[in-house]
Amino acid sequence: MHRDMSKSIAYAMLFGCTALLILLVVGLIYPAPAEIMAAPHPDYPSMLRSGTASPGGPWTIGAGYLTGLLVIFLMTVTSLVGVRSDDPRGRRLMIGASLIYAATFVAMAVSYSNYVEQGFTGTVLGFPAPTAWMFYGMWHIPWLMVFVYVLPWDSVSFPPESRVRFEELLREKREAE
Repeated sequence: MHRDMSKSIAYAMLFGCTALLILLVVGLIYPAPAEIMAAPHPDYPSMLRSGTASPGGPWTIGAGYLTGLLVIFLMTVTSLVGVRSDDPRGRRLMIGASLIYAATFVAMAVSYSNYVEQGFTGTVLGFPAPTAWMFYGMWHIPWLMVFVYVLPWDSVSFPPESRVRFEELLREKREAE
């Protein structure tokens, strides 16, 4: 029997969603400390300013990093649903693009942690390092995943035999009506 999705992908989706749900529940049970929350500016009441511990503690930053990696993981897994299970090239391309995306996220996260500890140390292509990673990396690297999914579409996700089977199903449906 042909399966549309492998069990390993289904279990990976379940793992990712469960992990994100656990993070959400932990966030609801242990709310952020008051000094992190935004408060009215003393001179300009219509403007909000961050608290004295605005970057958050190590747990807050760690939860943010874990959330980002879990989201990238779930993006990868849901992308793999559409890639043929008998085509290792498509899976390798998608996993490779996702690993580049995750590495870019980790570089941005490390850059942010250094920025929090050391303060402003200069610019990279006109921005502080964490902002440069976000602007030049995190915004553009997901396009790599899109190209890996779209460009080899005919061979990786919708090969000629799938097209023939799809047309047969349409013909059967029309005949049944």
